[in-house]
Amino acid sequence: MVMKYFNKLLIQLFLLVYAAISCQGQLYEVSGPFRVGEKEFSFTDATLPSGNQRITGRIFFPAHAANTNELANDTFPVVAFGHGFNISYLSYRNIYRHLASWGYVVISPDVQNGINVNHRIFAQQLAACIKYLKKEGQTAGSFYFQKIASTSACMGHSMGGGSSFLVASVFDSVTALVGLAPAETNPSAVEVLKSNSVPILIISGSSDNTTPESQHQAPMYSASPASKLWISLRGGAHCKFTDGPTICDLVSSPGTISREEQLTLTRKYITPFLGYYLKNISDAKTYICGDSILADSASGRLQFFTNISCTPPTHTFANELTNSFISCYPTIFTNKFVVQVREDGIFRIFNSKGKQLFESFLVGTGNYYFNLDDSEEGLLIWYFQSSNKVTQGKLIKMN
Repeated sequence: MVMKYFNKLLIQLFLLVYAAISCQGQLYEVSGPFRVGEKEFSFTDATLPSGNQRITGRIFFPAHAANTNELANDTFPVVAFGHGFNISYLSYRNIYRHLASWGYVVISPDVQNGINVNHRIFAQQLAACIKYLKKEGQTAGSFYFQKIASTSACMGHSMGGGSSFLVASVFDSVTALVGLAPAETNPSAVEVLKSNSVPILIISGSSDNTTPESQHQAPMYSASPASKLWISLRGGAHCKFTDGPTICDLVSSPGTISREEQLTLTRKYITPFLGYYLKNISDAKTYICGDSILADSASGRLQFFTNISCTPPTHTFANELTNSFISCYPTIFTNKFVVQVREDGIFRIFNSKGKQLFESFLVGTGNYYFNLDDSEEGLLIWYFQSSNKVTQGKLIKMN
């Protein structure tokens, strides 16, 4: 009995220390503060080569707290995503919805399918998607009117990753580039990157036998003179950037880590990279070159290379950051806790792996009492989104 009580105290002490440390920044691998909406799109761009001018696909966007069919009240950067060779453009919903929850409008075109693909045209189509949304953001009456920020990124997997890097040669207004196991292209992405001035992020798998790092990602990283970060996931596979198995998995090495682990690490670093370069979030920089990535490297989860110099965080976040329009207590609880709010909004709780455990729409000022009897113990992350504010904080559940 004494030993059990002592072990309980040790667990409490560990979680308190972990919570104190994690207050130095966000948990970027879990869902962000926004709900997510989806919307089909189609447009024609007459400047594209004949036969490639009509573009359709799907857009994922940060939604209003009370209505996922409505964009949240802010302006959001655009991320255009290119799919891999013979992989459906909708096979990356995990990444799309994650980025949308962190305040990005993600556009995924259904183009360049089948065997006869053209990488340069793919790049032009990705650029056209960004230009389409920017135009929509300036068009009165559009769903996106006054909701699109000036910054943007091109991102993709495999063929789509390499084609995303080509975008810098056909569109001079892209802010950042991200490649997930990016493949060399025709024309050469490596050659294009030699004159590139746009920050790039490369995430690859050390067990990738489809686009081996030494032949694809290493030359890309070496070529670019811009700010750059290359993360090699130990045991990562070429195909595990998708939501689930695809035809890609039938011909590629499975690697040694799970799909969940690979996607978790991917979300953990694409989010602050985009946050830093597209939203100017200074604290995000510590994730892409500071303590977080150093800890993951030391634990053997990844290896990284970068020319980005890091600085300490400029501020921390905690439950008290938002003028006290919401508070949750007690911070450590066994089953019941209280949420005190002064505005209408949606309240959500996730576990440390990003799984949503709870969601409730809170109406009016007052105290709301909740019970999480069935949840496992550990660190929980809560988000509250009102019509014009978003905040987050942490709770610790003890069984």
